[in-house]
Amino acid sequence: MNVRRGVCLAVLGGVAAVGMGLAGCAQLLGPQSLHYSVDELNRMLEKQFPLDRRMLEVLNVHVSQPVLSLVPERNHLGTAFQVEASNRLLGQRYTGRIALESGLRYEASDHTLRLTDVRVQSFSLGDSADVQRAPVQRLGAALAELALDDMVLHRVDDAQLARFARLGYRPSAAQVDPRGVEITLVPIDK
Repeated sequence: MNVRRGVCLAVLGGVAAVGMGLAGCAQLLGPQSLHYSVDELNRMLEKQFPLDRRMLEVLNVHVSQPVLSLVPERNHLGTAFQVEASNRLLGQRYTGRIALESGLRYEASDHTLRLTDVRVQSFSLGDSADVQRAPVQRLGAALAELALDDMVLHRVDDAQLARFARLGYRPSAAQVDPRGVEITLVPIDK
């Protein structure tokens, strides 16, 4: 009976040691993803603004005060901006807000996190009842989608990339979740 008990304890001890060893290996491999909180994403986005553009040689557009939100059920980001537009020919000035929704992708060629498939949800300049503003708003919405599509939100740090490479991993797909954005790390193809 004592021998049997000793063998059982030895087997259980071996199983526990293997389990702890596997847990230790997982720690050595490091994280299986990069995660950015909504606060970190907002700081990343703020670095890209203010944005000043001349559009169609007629409109001067100033975009500022970005605020990012998460739309995980569609794997999208929501973003709202303050917009100031001035018509260079007529001297008219408009101030308003633009809200858009976009997908997000990781671009492996330059290690960036980029907006994709940008769609304007709402765009208002001053009093929306003003008939002269309606064409400017429609044009502005179309131009915003073009200007912001493929915009770089963040570039993954070279030191992080080198650390992942040493561990045999590389960044892959980006996913919006309820806490922020996660970039999955996958094994480097040999």
